Amino acid sequence: MVSIIRNELKLGDKIALRMALFAIILGAYNVYETDRIVHTNIKPILHIVDDNYNEKESITLVNSGLGPAIITDMKFFKNEKELKDINTLFERLPYNGGYKYTYFGGTVSYIQKDQKEILVEITSEDLKQRNNSDSQIKYIMEAWDEAINGTRIFIAYTDILGEKQVPMIADIRVPYLLNQNNKNFTWLDELQTSTLN
Repeated sequence: MVSIIRNELKLGDKIALRMALFAIILGAYNVYETDRIVHTNIKPILHIVDDNYNEKESITLVNSGLGPAIITDMKFFKNEKELKDINTLFERLPYNGGYKYTYFGGTVSYIQKDQKEILVEITSEDLKQRNNSDSQIKYIMEAWDEAINGTRIFIAYTDILGEKQVPMIADIRVPYLLNQNNKNFTWLDELQTSTLN
C-alpha cells in the first residue's frame, strides 16, 4: 500500500510540474503578445502629401498611424545634395514673399496621431495679398513648382517608447526615380540603413 501512495505522489508531482511549466510558457506568451499589441497600438506611420494645384501648392507631413511620432532627424535633398532646410529651395526665387514653411531643427518634434503638419505651402491668394499681379503669380507658382520638383525628404522617427521606426523617404514629383534599374540613389539607402542601427 505504501508503494502505491509513493507512485501516486510521483505521478502527482509530474502532473504538477507539467502544469507549472505550461503556466510559465503561457505567461511568457501573454507577455510577448501584450508587448506586441502595445507596440502595434502606438505605431506611428508618417507619409508626405504633395498637393499640386493651380491656386495652391503644398507639401504636408501626415501621421496616419495609431500613435505619435517623435521626429529625430529630417533631411531634404535636391540633386543628391543635402539642403540646410526646405526653405533653402526657395531662397533664390524672385517674388515678394507669400509662402509658409515649418522649420524642424535643433529640437525634438512630435507629430500626433492624425496630425497634418504643412512643411511648405504657397497659394495664389497669399501672393495676391502681397500685391503681385496675375502674371507675377503665375510666374512665381511655376518657379516654386520647379524649385520643389525632384526634392527628396528623409525623416527618421521613433514611437513614444523610443523604438526606431523605418525611416520615411518621399520623392516629390520625380517620375521614374525609383526605377529598379536606377542605382543613383544607393547613398540614401545607406543613410536609411545607418539610421535603423
